[in-house]
Amino acid sequence: MGFTKSSLELVGDDRSGRGGCQFSMDFYGDNTTLGNLKNIISGFDAGIIEIMVHPAYVDDKLKSISSYNKKRQKELDILTTEGSKDWLKVRKVELVSFSELNNN
Repeated sequence: MGFTKSSLELVGDDRSGRGGCQFSMDFYGDNTTLGNLKNIISGFDAGIIEIMVHPAYVDDKLKSISSYNKKRQKELDILTTEGSKDWLKVRKVELVSFSELNNN
């Protein structure tokens, strides 16, 4: 899984009015847990889901420009664990980028 975008798009009805894309910004702050990520994904119908994420490797430069540091690293750790990868694979969730969506 590669996470270089600020959002995680999952191919998995439109609750947001975002052109057929479901949207969640609930994977943030104290809600940054694998259990919550699973709940978010499981709570949506099949289709496109955008989950706002801010994963990052925390370095001195990031620390100097953002106060949301430890949670970024936690997001990255959760999103890249074998457990989350396996969970997504079993549910046939496909991770795609915005550019892939625009090409369809």
